Amino acid sequence: MSVMRFYFDFISPFSYLAFEKAMTLAKAHGLAFEPIAIDLAALKLAAGNNGPSTRQQPLKSRYSAIDQQRWGKRYGIPIKRPQINNPERANIAFVAVKSEER
Repeated sequence: MSVMRFYFDFISPFSYLAFEKAMTLAKAHGLAFEPIAIDLAALKLAAGNNGPSTRQQPLKSRYSAIDQQRWGKRYGIPIKRPQINNPERANIAFVAVKSEER
């Protein structure tokens, strides 16, 4: 069976919004769904994106919050800002659970 790999970061509200849609797409096309946790901040740095985060830019942060609510409403998914600023523990726990499944 072919696999749809879905790369996400626990801290990203847009990953949260896309997760359910990605699962629906995978199912509709007969694909196995494989979520893979990533560290978005580390990937941005590796790609040379060393600018400030959205949280460090008040105007961008306010717009992002509005945009998240807009997409959440469109998808019928309630959304609120994450209470964590560092997803490392969630990523480690996710990897541990996935390792136990194998």
